[in-house]
Amino acid sequence: MKKKSYWYPFTLPKGLLKTLTIMKITLFLSLVSALCVNASVFSQSQKINLKADQVTIKDLLKVLEKESELRFFYNEDFADLNRTVSVNVTDTKLGDVLDKVFTDANISYKILDNSIVVISPVSFLQQQKVTGTVTDVTTGEPVIGANVIIEGTTIGVITDVDGKFGLDLPKPDAIIVISYLGYNSERITFNGQSVLDIKLVPDITKLDEVVVIGYGKQSRREITSAISSVKSQDLENIPVASLDNLLQGKASGMQVSQNSGQPGGAISVRIRGNSSVQGGNDPLYVVDGMLIQSNSIDRLADGGGGSNPLTDINPSDIESVQILKDAAATSIYGARASNGVVLITTKRGQNWCANN
Repeated sequence: MKKKSYWYPFTLPKGLLKTLTIMKITLFLSLVSALCVNASVFSQSQKINLKADQVTIKDLLKVLEKESELRFFYNEDFADLNRTVSVNVTDTKLGDVLDKVFTDANISYKILDNSIVVISPVSFLQQQKVTGTVTDVTTGEPVIGANVIIEGTTIGVITDVDGKFGLDLPKPDAIIVISYLGYNSERITFNGQSVLDIKLVPDITKLDEVVVIGYGKQSRREITSAISSVKSQDLENIPVASLDNLLQGKASGMQVSQNSGQPGGAISVRIRGNSSVQGGNDPLYVVDGMLIQSNSIDRLADGGGGSNPLTDINPSDIESVQILKDAAATSIYGARASNGVVLITTKRGQNWCANN
């Protein structure tokens, strides 16, 4: 027997019931959106009384959190948050206070509900993609592995096998530095261009530089051995006691360290690291063709003490220093050069003919 429903006259059709449900959901979402907007407007229009003199923006945000009962979210690495500002406001809207604080700083803010998120426009709004190609100006061939770096930062890339690169610029006035071994470096100021065509000029002067190699002088372009050169102008106006201290950081593959704090004390010099566990690891010094044994420099006394005869050489009298770093040095000076050779050439008088 089929049951008869007495509530049927009071029920709504299924289509109408579905429509009413959608209307309820829409009304609910509208109310939620309105509440969020009102909260945001209320937060920005909240009145603030604040007086601060020469405080960082980061510290000022902490004070505003207490005054406004809001929370600020920001990246601790933003450098502009460490800028100092002075604020003296009375019964001023929070939005106006923030606009005043961030006037000269590279920071923008966005209000979300009852919290404020501080963001840097550089990281998200002003980054621009730059692409380019690096080629040789004479041959037109791509320069593979060239360094493309933004000056003053650690942001950089290297060119691919086609000499191409892509780089994100953190600021609109960035300076791009392009460098490669054997070429003159190029500095390009970004002016809004999205594609760069960079041509590197070979550094011919360095290839034609004359280098002292022990048994004479030779052009650098004809040298096959590893040699580092230090000129007299690289040693000027450096207040140190001895020549080996002057060489610290001037030549690749050369390590210079002080053994003791005694004035004129021994200096430890290593070329391409240690080559022996028990034997000496000091290079051979040659001053104007005169050999100076390394053991007379840093092993005259126990504990790495001793005196340093290189302190007797006036750095102003040095014309150039050549460091021979590979096995080719042993063909000139024998086994004594197994740890490298430091060739020191001093200045001498020039021959001039008087014109009658």
